[in-house]
Amino acid sequence: MPGSCRRPSPSLAPVLLAVLLGGGESESQARSLSPIRPQSVLPWDPQFADRETQAPWDSGPGSDSASSPVPCLGSLEVGRGRQKRRLPLTLASPGAARAVEIVGGREAQPHSRPYVASLQLASGSHFCGGTLVHPSFVLTAAHCLNNLNPQRVRVVLGAHRLQTPEPTQQRLGISRLFENNYNPQEKLNDVLLLQLDQPATLNTHVAVAQLPQQAQPLPHGTQCLAMGWGRLGTLEPLPQVLQELNVTVVTFLCRPQNVCTYVPRRSAGICFGDSGGPLICNGVLHGVDSFVIRGCATGQYPDFFARVSLYVDWINSVLSSVGGKDSP
Repeated sequence: MPGSCRRPSPSLAPVLLAVLLGGGESESQARSLSPIRPQSVLPWDPQFADRETQAPWDSGPGSDSASSPVPCLGSLEVGRGRQKRRLPLTLASPGAARAVEIVGGREAQPHSRPYVASLQLASGSHFCGGTLVHPSFVLTAAHCLNNLNPQRVRVVLGAHRLQTPEPTQQRLGISRLFENNYNPQEKLNDVLLLQLDQPATLNTHVAVAQLPQQAQPLPHGTQCLAMGWGRLGTLEPLPQVLQELNVTVVTFLCRPQNVCTYVPRRSAGICFGDSGGPLICNGVLHGVDSFVIRGCATGQYPDFFARVSLYVDWINSVLSSVGGKDSP
């Protein structure tokens, strides 16, 4: 039945990745841009991270997500005024979980986005993006490392081809995490600062992104750039290189806590695996990839990013607390 859902098994609830699922023309469906394991499926659990296997609740490539029961975890309110609506919070179904790409993008010019980071497991598998905001700090989405041991994560900077050991790449560990009241049920404050185990070496291939001013507005119609690594189609292989996509800031169905973007007149947008990656507008980091509505690149709903301008004071306070704000 459209919009119906069941309660999740207690044993699966802590590790399943949240999405929003609605049914019918009057409801919308939003999915978290959850971290993904290349050649595996969502829901994603760290216990499956080091071997190529399907999770036990996945029914395989031919599964029909429309006929699968979807567990409920609550709901989330999106939109403003008359557009405001509350959508049931649910979990990713196996069939939908395979759409994991920046849809409709293009290859970025090699090393032209020196601030973008790849978060990888120790095995070298990319699962989320991030942005270098200080030589010792990367900003990403809080849900990327939810229920994941940070000691198992490597931050890769200066990359273009992830599967190639480029001489420009720097691989660093994580020493500390800094959250800001992340609310996974409402998908609020989906930001996380990763303190690196040693400062990155800044050069032409590795650089710090510019932050906005605290509460800096971002008007409707602003042109921005989203980017990330991920599959090039539902059943397509992983891209060999960083992808990027021109997007437009919109306000419909958005929330004050988010920046929302849309690509008019064609199916294109961010998707699973791009979580935590940057949204760059006029050369400034304005968003962190967070979630999408009714699947990826539907052409009907905007993509959602955490609004970085709400967290600039917090970011600077973290940097100051560890002596990093005025570092080169």
